[in-house]
Amino acid sequence: MADWHAMMVSLMWNMQAWRDWIQEIFEHALSYHNTPSTRDTWSSFQRRITTEALQWRQYSMFCHQLTTRLHIRYKDREFVSPTRTTVQTKTYIACQEEMLKIIEMFNKWTKWLTLVVKETNTLQEMSGADVPLHQTRWTHLKIKLEGYAKDWSKYNMFLKGSWEKKYSSVIEDYLPEWKKSDAVWVVSACGAVPSGAVAAGVFDGEVTWVARTTHKCKVLPAALYPSKHCCLVYADGIVHKYTKYQVMCNAEVRWVAWRGGSVGARAVEVAPGVYVGRVQHRGNHLLGAVHAPHYRCHVVFFGRPFAFNNYELL
Repeated sequence: MADWHAMMVSLMWNMQAWRDWIQEIFEHALSYHNTPSTRDTWSSFQRRITTEALQWRQYSMFCHQLTTRLHIRYKDREFVSPTRTTVQTKTYIACQEEMLKIIEMFNKWTKWLTLVVKETNTLQEMSGADVPLHQTRWTHLKIKLEGYAKDWSKYNMFLKGSWEKKYSSVIEDYLPEWKKSDAVWVVSACGAVPSGAVAAGVFDGEVTWVARTTHKCKVLPAALYPSKHCCLVYADGIVHKYTKYQVMCNAEVRWVAWRGGSVGARAVEVAPGVYVGRVQHRGNHLLGAVHAPHYRCHVVFFGRPFAFNNYELL
């Protein structure tokens, strides 16, 4: 049942991030005003929404596959005992079925928002018009979203008031420690960034996130790149890409300048004896593994492996 616990916690964190993403789009569009600060933001907004919508659609497929697999695994068991109490199988099967419905609803909202943004982006400036093109597009998007703002608000209130409270209690019954302030490794995929993720740095202007994944039966730190829809791992002297990973969330951590030879007692472990380090190269942060015997930060660039004595330790 440990895999079911991990799935439920992961879905909760990712659903919160997905819901916040949709809410942010509504708030951003509905609060639009024709001010100089908003004139040149449409193109970047359109590109960002298109990219992030693709990530969430891919994540929804991953969720369907995962929940279906677990449903098949446990559907024939009458009772399970994940904790000291005995829980009927129908409890978590019902949770999975309801979670799939919520994922499908989020997916529909995401598809609709993508179509609206795409339609808005096709608008062209009218000859002789006094209104700038960016203002025409923002106004069109605002009008479109205003028509469905009440529907989304009702659904969002339902999620906050009923669904989130219910599932928090369900997970708390199974996994009481999930609400503690300690770091939580949240399963995710396809570039999706769960709520409360820890930033790994910046690479080519994009914020990357601290993650971990399994490479050749070893758990290693990885940098999650949302725009690439995957995380990158430096191992065996080359760069490896993985679309399934775990993201560090809910952690109060900081990067500390460090020198190889040892690690601090409070350093973050992604696996026994494996720590997270990063180095800076030409303004970009590279995330790598730190481990015995020399406790250097191992990264790869220019197609070659490097081990740094001076780096930042998480």
